[in-house]
Amino acid sequence: MSAPAKILVVRNDRLGDFMLAYPTFLLLKQALPTTAIHALVPAYTREMALCCTGIDAVELDPGPAARAAEQFALLRRLRQTRYDAVLTLFSTTRIGWLTAAARIPYRLAPATKLAQLFYNRRLTQRRSQSAKPEFIYNLDLGMKLLADHGIADAAAPQPPYLRFADTEIARLRTEFCRARNIATTDRLISANRASSSSSPGWARSPPAGRISCRRMPRSFPRWPQRSIISVSA
Repeated sequence: MSAPAKILVVRNDRLGDFMLAYPTFLLLKQALPTTAIHALVPAYTREMALCCTGIDAVELDPGPAARAAEQFALLRRLRQTRYDAVLTLFSTTRIGWLTAAARIPYRLAPATKLAQLFYNRRLTQRRSQSAKPEFIYNLDLGMKLLADHGIADAAAPQPPYLRFADTEIARLRTEFCRARNIATTDRLISANRASSSSSPGWARSPPAGRISCRRMPRSFPRWPQRSIISVSA
């Protein structure tokens, strides 16, 4: 099977789940540098998709609650782009039907639930067992696509997967500290206490005031006298 000219990668659920697909986008672009890699994402993850160097173009998904006219508009765009392959990292019946109706010849997704019937390539993963980190499950699907197209020795990309210029990081840090009257020499720790179905432990997490630096591993560098912990909702 020859290398595809255009691949659509679908990860259209939560922002955090999309970020765990970053290594897969980079894997595909690294192994197929001349292939156009497009991402199907919801509007609210578009900005992060545009930051990924493994993504050449972004296609917006109107979502499951969108009107039929919007669903068929997406279908027309998928057909017009003439993708050679689609890799759906998290599949639903709606997306499975859309990719099949778009007549994309190679369609790969996890072998799960009813949605798998719309794909002609499947990979059994049993993600509900959580035997691997989510990004590894995504990479396994990317490796499967590459192997099916004659690339069996692809190397996984190395972190960091998202890079910013040092000057940009310094600017954002300064703005953050000044807005909150924090000394720029303080060590900053950020924690997100939001919870989803895959992180039930956070639902029982302590409030911000009880998070402590005392349990940090000994391998961490020595902490300054004052550390600031920022907890987002």
